[in-house]
Amino acid sequence: MSEVLFQSFDGQRLNLLNLQPGAFTIETIAHALALKNRFTGHTIAPYSVAQHCVEGSWRIAGPFKLAFLLHELDEVFLPDIHGPLKGRLFVSIDSGHVVGRPMTWQELGAEHEYCALEALGLSSLHPVIKSPEVKTMDWQMLWIEKMNFMKPVDWEWSFPKGFEPYRGDMGPMDVQPWDWREAERSFIRTYETLVRT
Repeated sequence: MSEVLFQSFDGQRLNLLNLQPGAFTIETIAHALALKNRFTGHTIAPYSVAQHCVEGSWRIAGPFKLAFLLHELDEVFLPDIHGPLKGRLFVSIDSGHVVGRPMTWQELGAEHEYCALEALGLSSLHPVIKSPEVKTMDWQMLWIEKMNFMKPVDWEWSFPKGFEPYRGDMGPMDVQPWDWREAERSFIRTYETLVRT
């Protein structure tokens, strides 16, 4: 199998095409996501993936809170790819001189997600992460983030048919960008609280 070697935050030597559960700790997850900006950096202020996960977990219904917090696990070791591009990107996996079927970016991300959930002892959470409730909140967070962190434009973003903006108790103006250290700490605190409950 091909190797794509990578040094993790905690000093591990990893093959991104063949990750093992030991690659993931909650500290490594929180650190990486706290240093990754949403919208590939095209925001008017720094706004991290970690904060996106925490903010959404505060807004979604109880049974889905942990799933939303962890729904970006595919971005811990892989770069954030703009959503509309993900379905068009492929990774060539070879074994020696034999080239196998190209893997889609989503398939590689799903492998990383499975591996991370196994490391955290939360494999059963995978279908919840893929649930309509988590996906709807992800779209609602996108809308909130657009309102708070993107420049106004005179054209409409493509939201799903029937999309309704978030109307809960925590409105879009409540979102203020956190320093990356606060995002990292908040992610870990939220995780520990949700795992206990």
